[in-house]
Amino acid sequence: MHLIEKNLLNYNKYKILKIQLLSFQYIKDILELYQQLLPEENIFLNENLLTVFKSIMNKKEYNIIIGIINGKVITTCTLLVIPNITHNMRPYGIIENIITHAEYRGEGYGAQVINYAKNIALENNCHKIMVQTRRKDERVFRFYKKVGFEDNIS
Repeated sequence: MHLIEKNLLNYNKYKILKIQLLSFQYIKDILELYQQLLPEENIFLNENLLTVFKSIMNKKEYNIIIGIINGKVITTCTLLVIPNITHNMRPYGIIENIITHAEYRGEGYGAQVINYAKNIALENNCHKIMVQTRRKDERVFRFYKKVGFEDNIS
């Protein structure tokens, strides 16, 4: 009996993450996350940003993946599928702009959107997938290793 109650309590702390590609209705949520990712930048909704956003949304190679809980985006990453002449003309994938809202970190949500991005890369026959980051935090590198990436500094 005690084990069942404990398991139910642990289960309730995890919320179901809905994963999808970014749509216009979530633009403000994504900007809030980008502000957490790059606090030194002043990211806000304006005409220039909307123009760039519309351009991105029209590119099939540009995938902004979002994770939603209770109608709010709490995690995201971007996958770029880059056409390639080498490797039998197989494209490669670059994942960047990875961020999970500070209140939800450490619960596996970031890993879920990265795995979603990896699946898109595989569906596009990418011969490799890389993560791009400017971060120097060892915790971030441990996270990337945990989700299947390895150091390859060249």
